[in-house]
Amino acid sequence: MSDIFIWAIKHQVKMIALFADCFLRINWKYRIKKYHQAKLFNHQQVDWVANHGLNACYSLQKIGVNPDKIIPWDFPHTITPQTFNVKKLRPNLSPRNLVYVGLIKDTKGVGDILTAVAKLRHIQVINLKIAGSGQIEKFQHRAKELQISKQVKFLGLISQKRVIELMCDADAVVVPSWHNYPEACPFTIYESLCTHTPIIASDHPMFRGNLIHRQNAMIFPERKPKLLAQCIQELFASKELYHRISLNSKASWEHLQIPVKWGDLITNWLFDSPVNQKWLSDRTLSSGLYNQSKLKSFV
Repeated sequence: MSDIFIWAIKHQVKMIALFADCFLRINWKYRIKKYHQAKLFNHQQVDWVANHGLNACYSLQKIGVNPDKIIPWDFPHTITPQTFNVKKLRPNLSPRNLVYVGLIKDTKGVGDILTAVAKLRHIQVINLKIAGSGQIEKFQHRAKELQISKQVKFLGLISQKRVIELMCDADAVVVPSWHNYPEACPFTIYESLCTHTPIIASDHPMFRGNLIHRQNAMIFPERKPKLLAQCIQELFASKELYHRISLNSKASWEHLQIPVKWGDLITNWLFDSPVNQKWLSDRTLSSGLYNQSKLKSFV
């Protein structure tokens, strides 16, 4: 929405840029676009540039945004890992239950999950529940082509309460996003960690440092459904691996917590004062508050 920034700069209107997005330099076309975006964000009329999660903020810095202006933020979380029990792999259970929650489209990796489930159908039966809106008919047809229609259920949009219930009942949650999908830090990851349900995720750049293979998640290369299927099979073949990933969920969730909440960020900016300015400055990417590149408290 560059036109809004250009209008505000022209009319000397103060702004704050608030995102839940990543800014990846995928190719030269995107690099040029991001270069111009960074110039707008660095303008003196833009007081702060805030993004959801640390990795998303680092992506802003990489395209040239001044880290003195970048503030990581998060929503307040009413659900925590203390509410739920650590999971153990239920022995000899068939079928296993997977859950996907999110937008239903190619770049979110929905087709990769269907292909992986199809590859495993003669080895290990998997039931898959898909919650969200998007190209439902397209992927229903795809499931039919792969001969797994009876194993896949599309739920449409559901409440957060129902999402949590699904994750509690599931054996694993799948987050297979492609690199070119602009993830920040999906709520699906927070919710999976809260319920101690093991995550099987792609190697999306926004997940790095937060999800570590065989420690707090199973990680596979994006767009590789065969390797996704291998991760599913490996997770459900080892009760020790499964329990370790579930057990590490609490530390992983705590690692993701950010002191700046959405409402506090906006309030401190709107009600401008030296105290509020200092509050914001003390929470920028360059403040030294976020010098944690990886988890420290794995069991």
